[in-house]
Amino acid sequence: LNQASRAAVDLSDPQDKLDAHMALAWAQIKSGDQAGARASLDHAAEAASALETEPGCFAYVRIAQARGEAGDRQGGLALLAKTRIDAELLGDDRTWPLKYIAVAQSELGDRDAARATIKALNLAIRSLEDRLKGRWNTALSAVAEAQLAAGDVEEAFRTCIPSVSDEGGKRDLSKRLEDQASMLTKLASAAADDNQQSRYGGDPARSMTADDRVTRLAIVRRAVAAAEALPDPNEGRASWATSLGQLGAFDEAIVVARRIDQKRIQEPRQIDAIWALWRISLNQAKEGNFA
Repeated sequence: LNQASRAAVDLSDPQDKLDAHMALAWAQIKSGDQAGARASLDHAAEAASALETEPGCFAYVRIAQARGEAGDRQGGLALLAKTRIDAELLGDDRTWPLKYIAVAQSELGDRDAARATIKALNLAIRSLEDRLKGRWNTALSAVAEAQLAAGDVEEAFRTCIPSVSDEGGKRDLSKRLEDQASMLTKLASAAADDNQQSRYGGDPARSMTADDRVTRLAIVRRAVAAAEALPDPNEGRASWATSLGQLGAFDEAIVVARRIDQKRIQEPRQIDAIWALWRISLNQAKEGNFA
């Protein structure tokens, strides 16, 4: 680790330097060296300060998440509070940074701060006028996923229900129901993901406890049932089967995958029953289920 630390210091590109110090910090956390990890995260923050605002926001979220694992939860939350101020300067590009900040605040235990960030996230997607006039769009899936991370399950499901606009006459109902199915599918995917789809791919996954898994599986089942009741559910079934499989509900996942109408899969890159069954088998192998 000492050699890795020296190598990280010699890097010139700020993103490379950030990634190197983050990898080192996670290795130190794993080895029990929390003090060393916090020092590495200080170096990572120095590297992040040289990035543009948007990638810098994502970098600080990574650092804050690692600080929580390194025994410095308050330091991580303070960094997230500062990062939220930076994110607000991004204008129309602030949506995803705010979502990641809200999820990280929930991870670190400050749900009040997370809910305040979710409110800002909602306003970033829909202005007050939009909300008063009932305008609704699928970008709100970011809000639903953040609400889920904060433990606000009912609010997350309500966010997935399309509102009826009072302007411009009646919008095509079938499109709204299609959008609702898409949002429920994304909500199920977020519930099944260890990282709540808000952790950098190169950083270690969060551990999901047995109780977490039971709670998340209930959310996935509810989302799948709601989406199945909507018109034309075939398109989402591969994703739903995968989400169920990620949480160990293999029999249910296979049943959903077998309901996929392969003849209706027309796009070359559209996920299908074969892909879903492959993903289920990977999760079975991961848990030692080779039956």
